[in-house]
Amino acid sequence: DFADQPGLAADLRESSGRVHEALGLYAGAERTLARVVDWRQSVLGPRDPATLRARRAHASVLRQLSRYDEARTLLEAALADASALAPDDETRGMLELELSEVQALQGDLPGARAAKQALLARLEPSRGGEDRLVLQVKSGLAMHMARMGDLPEARAMFEEVLATRRRLLGDDHADTVASMSALAIALAMHGQSHDAVELQRQVVAVQERRLGSEHPDTLAARGN
Repeated sequence: DFADQPGLAADLRESSGRVHEALGLYAGAERTLARVVDWRQSVLGPRDPATLRARRAHASVLRQLSRYDEARTLLEAALADASALAPDDETRGMLELELSEVQALQGDLPGARAAKQALLARLEPSRGGEDRLVLQVKSGLAMHMARMGDLPEARAMFEEVLATRRRLLGDDHADTVASMSALAIALAMHGQSHDAVELQRQVVAVQERRLGSEHPDTLAARGN
């Protein structure tokens, strides 16, 4: 259990929690990441970037488990502790992005959209349009736009993000697959059912190749 190397043990637990999350085993991931957060806070302090990243990962799993109130409380506290980080710091940005996702799931789409627009305006000038975090913010913002009825603008942003991810990462990367799925949803909302179905079939094929036919993400893609 690496009792004499607690830092290494925490790193391994965090990696294990992320693997559980990637496999869709969210309950196990939540238990593991909660232990990591406790250790990192007690040893490194709540403001250490490694602690803040662990808190964000824990909140992400809570969101996956639909425990939105707990996730929001955790994220708001973490952001207060991250206030000394630079405005374009990745850890701070990831915390803000995660909080905006929880806001949307709690029904506050206008608030989530405004939060992502402000975050994008702050990050893109310094980090650049090809930065992974910037692309994540754009993708989430485009989904909020689509759900609020701004379909042409949303589609254009989805297509921009997908083209960039395909060029940088390839078709089989998880981020590219997420963009394909999001664009398929936007196309369906836009009344272009044929194109949406064809794109979603590509998503299913990639997910089966990447994750297997029984993974929750594959099943969800097939259900779409």
